[in-house]
Amino acid sequence: MLNLIGALKGKGFSPQNLETSVQINAIKSSIGEILFNKFAINADGGNGIIKTEVSFSSLETLGKISSGFDFTDSATTKYNFAIALNGFNIKDFIKENELTSDLNIKLTGDGENFDQDRLNLFAVLE
Repeated sequence: MLNLIGALKGKGFSPQNLETSVQINAIKSSIGEILFNKFAINADGGNGIIKTEVSFSSLETLGKISSGFDFTDSATTKYNFAIALNGFNIKDFIKENELTSDLNIKLTGDGENFDQDRLNLFAVLE
């Protein structure tokens, strides 16, 4: 069950000329058997730069994913990301599991290019 509120506006299809804004909020919702107190997606794009943020809270877990993509140089796409889980309890997401956890996980990184031969990525897991 999704309790969803959203807004979308934009124009263009290529990352270099895309102008867009997306907001999606789902409060007190469930996807399958996974319950979310809050689930939100916000994305804005303009002038070749696209920034997104996804956040959620479940029964015990708080999560946030942020990313940025820079398409202003058509030869080299640059990007960055940050992923954080606080109080991650595996039982929030796998109901038939007897395991419980309370983990704080953070992954950050930045790089350029998506081509395997030219990929330049630096990431840190904490």
